[in-house]
Amino acid sequence: MPEPLSDGWLEAFAAELAEVDLAREGVDAVDGVAQILISSAPSEMTDSAAFYFEVNNGRLSVQPRRHRQPDMIISGDYQDFLLVWRGELSLEAAYMSGRIKLEGDQVLLFDRWRAMLRSQQLREAWQRLC
Repeated sequence: MPEPLSDGWLEAFAAELAEVDLAREGVDAVDGVAQILISSAPSEMTDSAAFYFEVNNGRLSVQPRRHRQPDMIISGDYQDFLLVWRGELSLEAAYMSGRIKLEGDQVLLFDRWRAMLRSQQLREAWQRLC
């Protein structure tokens, strides 16, 4: 799997998410958009340092760019992003310690998306990306 934010990574992430069917697990995912902004990324990865994750009608997708009206913005530096991505630092711990910043609808992430983020399919897709 490509290194996070490297060439081909976002495409691999999108392909994995396209296979996730939350309804099959009985997970009711609330629609929403999380804008991800990564600072201090290596110079060859700066084009990939802004992307968004979207839940729409139980389907998950990721797009390279800024969203016009995200429900939340998650920002942090590249090293902390890698730690969270690889499961070495929980998003909650990163947020509580100030390493990751959240703006907007935090309830969406920490409450309404909780079942989705714990979905077996999503966890398996994530593992194939790490």
